[in-house]
Amino acid sequence: MRIHRFLLAAFVGIAVMFTAILASPADIKAEVIQRNANPLQMVLTEDGGVSLQQQGQDRYFKVWDKETNSFNRLNITQRNISSFDVDGTNLVFTNQRFTVDVHLYNLENRQSRVIDNSLSQKSNVKISNDIVVWEDHGGGRSHIVMYNLDTGSKEVLNPNNNPQTSPDIDEEYIVWFEEVQGKKEIKAYNINSGEISTVRDTRNDKNNLTISNGKIVWAELRSGSASFNTGIHTRQGTEEEQNNEGDKDKKKESPSYESYFETIWGQSVQHSSASDIWLYDLSSKELTQLTDSNANQVQPTIWKNYVAWVDAQDGNPDIYLLDLNTDDLSKIARSRDYEVQPALGYDKISWFILSGNVAHLYVQSLTGVEDQEIRVFINGTRYYMNPNPYIKNDRTMVPMRRIFEILGADISWNNEERSVTAERGSNTIKLYIGNEIAYVNGNPVELDAPPEILPEVDRTMIPLRFVSEALGGTVSWDNLTRTVDIRN
Repeated sequence: MRIHRFLLAAFVGIAVMFTAILASPADIKAEVIQRNANPLQMVLTEDGGVSLQQQGQDRYFKVWDKETNSFNRLNITQRNISSFDVDGTNLVFTNQRFTVDVHLYNLENRQSRVIDNSLSQKSNVKISNDIVVWEDHGGGRSHIVMYNLDTGSKEVLNPNNNPQTSPDIDEEYIVWFEEVQGKKEIKAYNINSGEISTVRDTRNDKNNLTISNGKIVWAELRSGSASFNTGIHTRQGTEEEQNNEGDKDKKKESPSYESYFETIWGQSVQHSSASDIWLYDLSSKELTQLTDSNANQVQPTIWKNYVAWVDAQDGNPDIYLLDLNTDDLSKIARSRDYEVQPALGYDKISWFILSGNVAHLYVQSLTGVEDQEIRVFINGTRYYMNPNPYIKNDRTMVPMRRIFEILGADISWNNEERSVTAERGSNTIKLYIGNEIAYVNGNPVELDAPPEILPEVDRTMIPLRFVSEALGGTVSWDNLTRTVDIRN
């Protein structure tokens, strides 16, 4: 098997940050869907997404409609919803009473039914097309159950009677963790053939297993690191502690507001632990190590050719996004708060920004980047400009007066020469309208895009990279998010 490594440290200097982006309702490409709330999980759908929310001791669902940008509550409120998933119009979830029932809810006709109310604990429910899977603790040992919505048949996928946890499913495969002689192995079940194969059998602890289009990703503890803590909420739902198998009567309480932070993030990033993100392609049988750095990477998720995860190399956790087709790596979100719980689906990525015991829910488009506005961040703060920046000759053009004010430069305009001079500290630059030659401290520099005046708004536009670097700043560009990041 070929091992391919992406050295994250090499990308830090060019990673792009955008966070605290508040778009208009019509622009869903970088939208704050919810502020100052307690979302627990987001599943993205073709129409938008479904989020599990918490208020006091109650849990409920809210549906985001991307066309209307509405975010409305479903008439489903339960005390102990522990996991859920969505495929098409079907919402499945587990709700704990004396036992844990598996429910099916149709988002279109608002009809619901219980598909399994057997006397056992259940968690980590997933759905793809007409197949539902979950982790079931009946019989004193956890195992994976597959349920067919069309036929009503139920099958236990545990021929060796080993403890099984954390299932996920796509159109063709079901994957899970299985304890085999002290090792946490990754198993894959082919829905069509019924064959079970072993994907990974190392002794290193593993977590956050997800699959899309036959590609599996997970977080695997680096050798010598402490083991994962259990009980943290991930994209798969609330992960049950392994020691409570067979305890059918134990009732888990919903976390209070005080424990919200621990519910969403837990101790995923410990100073004593460090994990890497791995990928396995079931079609090509190729194993790939996606990350290799001194930092801790957790909570991976995958959709088609995109993989996202949480990385703590800068102290607080941030969101990274990798395009497997191009090897482009982008830092999607970074701030002084915690960016966690990335979810991918239907050309979108979502995540939470934790701030104290509340969170903000963000959604960002993955495609159609040519139609997105250009975002400018300077020293970690986003600046809006009028007119909006645009691209000319592969250079970002920005309003002259606005950018010089932000960069702290003194400017003067010579109407006779049609030139502008900017000074900051020991640096002086001079530009001429329509002229491809500019001067930095008296030395001529050729520009790819000369300054120009937009007659419709009577504003002078200048090349951002040139003026920023000439005044001592560093500039990076991320094509995926059309974001300019300036450190000045």
